[in-house]
Amino acid sequence: MIRKDMIFVDVSATNRDQVISKLSETAKALDLVDSKEDFIQAVMQREEEFPTSIGFKVAIPHGKTKTVKEPFIGFCRTEQPFIWEQEGNKEVSLIFLIGVPQHLEGTLHLVILSQISRMLMNEDFRRKLSESKQKEDIYALLLDIENHIKEKNEN
Repeated sequence: MIRKDMIFVDVSATNRDQVISKLSETAKALDLVDSKEDFIQAVMQREEEFPTSIGFKVAIPHGKTKTVKEPFIGFCRTEQPFIWEQEGNKEVSLIFLIGVPQHLEGTLHLVILSQISRMLMNEDFRRKLSESKQKEDIYALLLDIENHIKEKNEN
């Protein structure tokens, strides 16, 4: 679910669309989605319903659609925080992009969201995500999320 090649550190993106496009383009290149455009459309439709910036400079956009071939979590840390949605005032610099196949939307995406949210409540975890210089260090942190998700799915 979490792959090193879906982690981006200190990206110069300055808006939501750039980050979602970059992560979606990578998901397409890795054959995680059939269509970058369809996936982005699903993510943006969800954003229109309710923006996914959650505080702590974090956003968790997600798309549940048949174009997703296998569940994935992408991560992007931007060089500078930016305002996530035009109507709001929440700055973000840590973005998790979740892709879930439509047939798994009921449970899996909720487990993923709850586990990411739970980990983000830990100030030390957020600090490490914000300050780690190496992609490998962030990957190791995110693997902890994946391990918890697997535990939940086994129960």
